[in-house]
Amino acid sequence: MAYTLDEQYEEVLTKFTEWLNLWHADSDIPDETQVTRAMYDECDDPPRILSVDFHQGSLHKTKVVTIYANPYHDEGGPNVLTAFFDSWLERDDKWILADIIQDFDARRQYILNNGKFVNLPEGS
Repeated sequence: MAYTLDEQYEEVLTKFTEWLNLWHADSDIPDETQVTRAMYDECDDPPRILSVDFHQGSLHKTKVVTIYANPYHDEGGPNVLTAFFDSWLERDDKWILADIIQDFDARRQYILNNGKFVNLPEGS
């Protein structure tokens, strides 16, 4: 799908929110503390795009968008999300969200890989 950087930014935050709520559903966290998109903007340190980079090969290009997100003052602290949008030149040059990687406790963790959620609680 061809869309603006702002729309891509919102898609990443939406996917991250969905992934967080899968973990909340599997925990003892009360339902009323489910993460919502609005929680990002309500905190003192709102989300923002940190960087955008492009890489292009002969048949494929990638847009790398790095986002700072702090949705609900998680005890682990703010999150840095790196999203990879792929576009195949022979397919109408449409961008598709392929991967999201979260910087998590001094290591990287995939949240989305090839368009599918990963690192989910058992049974999800």
